[in-house]
Amino acid sequence: MFTYLLVCSGLTEIIVLGNILQPLKNIVAQFKNWFTFWLLMLLDCELCVGFWCGLFLAIIEQITISKYLYLSYLYFAFMSAGWCFLFGNTIRLLKSLQDYCIIKSTHIEKFEK
Repeated sequence: MFTYLLVCSGLTEIIVLGNILQPLKNIVAQFKNWFTFWLLMLLDCELCVGFWCGLFLAIIEQITISKYLYLSYLYFAFMSAGWCFLFGNTIRLLKSLQDYCIIKSTHIEKFEK
């Protein structure tokens, strides 16, 4: 189950935040109608894309994974993307906390003098 969640998060982050779909998004944005507006809103919503990716991967797993084991490579690719996103955000958060503590301690030292 944890692997499945990592796969879904990796696929979701690739679709929502990745640059690989940006040319397609730019082409779709040229057409001005309700469907393209809806599609672009869908592709920018992590919750929406996460739901549809989860549903898609559940269907794919039920239909094909037992027949074609080479599709498991896709699972590992998406899982690593999700893990890298999680790890990268954790590192950025820790760095921000460290910078905040340094600024705060510098401010306190100036105030005490």
